[in-house]
Amino acid sequence: MGTYISQSDVTARLRVLTALDVATGLLDGASFIPAAEAMFAEDCNVLYADMTANQQTLAKAAMIAYCAALVVASAPTEKIEGVNASITPITASDKVKMHDLLMAEYEKYLKKCSSARSWINSSITSDYTGRDELSS
Repeated sequence: MGTYISQSDVTARLRVLTALDVATGLLDGASFIPAAEAMFAEDCNVLYADMTANQQTLAKAAMIAYCAALVVASAPTEKIEGVNASITPITASDKVKMHDLLMAEYEKYLKKCSSARSWINSSITSDYTGRDELSS
């Protein structure tokens, strides 16, 4: 079971993006919610407990996006028929698009709640005229 995000958080995010249905309990497996929370902890330079309320909300959104990306990456590309269930596949190209979208979402939220990461893509420099400029 996740510490910060739940199965319903991830399934709600997936429902917005795809008809992919995830079995109850599957998301609590080591490669989904716990992995998403651990990845966030590794990527973020701020402890969750030390974040502001807004940063914690963004942190949860980041973890949900990362977990959803893991689920999408694990989705079958061929239909699976079973005795009690049928799993609808996701085409390989759709998997790539959805995964990229979710990872971009993860990075966006991560940058907002991690002070060091938020400055990776921009820095303030001064030229010889003494003017400050923002460079990307």
